[in-house]
Amino acid sequence: GLDARFIMIDGQIVRHLHDSPQRNRLVELLVRFADAADAVIVAEDVQNEHEEKALLDCGVTLMKGSRFGRPALRSPFDG
Repeated sequence: GLDARFIMIDGQIVRHLHDSPQRNRLVELLVRFADAADAVIVAEDVQNEHEEKALLDCGVTLMKGSRFGRPALRSPFDG
């Protein structure tokens, strides 16, 4: 069987998700597939609250991107 633990949704799909019924349907189907496969969906490159809300409405709860803070280098001196 499929042994994927994470399914990443690319930023190209996330972009303008709130304006695209086709992209919304695709994400909803990916969420259903992930549930059936015991995998976790992670949306990448989420940039604004519209994308975040659209993802939440589709059932995606794990997201990363500039909406949640800019990437930063961690210093080896940080605890």
